Amino acid sequence: MPSPFKEAIDRGDIESGVSLLAPDVVFHSPVLRKPFHGVERVGPLLAVLWNTWEGFRYTKTIGSSESKTEALLFEAQMLDQSAQGVTLLTWQDGRIEDFTVMVRPFRAARAILQALDLDPERA
Repeated sequence: MPSPFKEAIDRGDIESGVSLLAPDVVFHSPVLRKPFHGVERVGPLLAVLWNTWEGFRYTKTIGSSESKTEALLFEAQMLDQSAQGVTLLTWQDGRIEDFTVMVRPFRAARAILQALDLDPERA
């Protein structure tokens, strides 16, 4: 079965993607010192990230929402540079309870901090 999160993002429907987040979702990123907690914080964060990427597309899926763990590999443009990454999702009862994003190169990760308007020393 296709990933409901990937399907929403493929349609460009970030709101449907956010609706899949559990109320107490935890968001991890290599550019953040501490994770973001709760749909009230993670939902807007995903919207900012979505608006930061150009040509975002998932290229491969490993696992599934039914298996509770899913890895979605992606490609996008950021700051006129190609970026690659992975979205790691942990599912529970049809909702995303843990959301991790890893991205490379470092310049793209730094651009995420800028897009989120976060100080790298405090993020």
